Amino acid sequence: MADNFDELLKKGKEKLDMSDCETVKVFLNDGTEIDDNETLKCCVDGTVVQFIDTSSISVEEKQIANAKEPTLSSNIANTKTGKQKQLTLTLLNDKIALGPEIAEV
Repeated sequence: MADNFDELLKKGKEKLDMSDCETVKVFLNDGTEIDDNETLKCCVDGTVVQFIDTSSISVEEKQIANAKEPTLSSNIANTKTGKQKQLTLTLLNDKIALGPEIAEV
């Protein structure tokens, strides 16, 4: 269970065996980056999120990621170098439960 974004990031990395990854970003399937508690509050029960290790993504792909364009998800999904995993969030009384890993992308 997580109470906020920082806990979600920490526990998600542990659950997905990404604790050794230095730079992990969290995205919704539509490419929206979850980077604070406000964005996280907009998630509904059953939201699928992607944890992406951006430390090994090329400079060009990092520029795309930083632009927060709608095409972000597909651009990063085409990256062969970035480690990506996803899981489902379940919302329980203002707490966030992290479901099982869905699949390595």
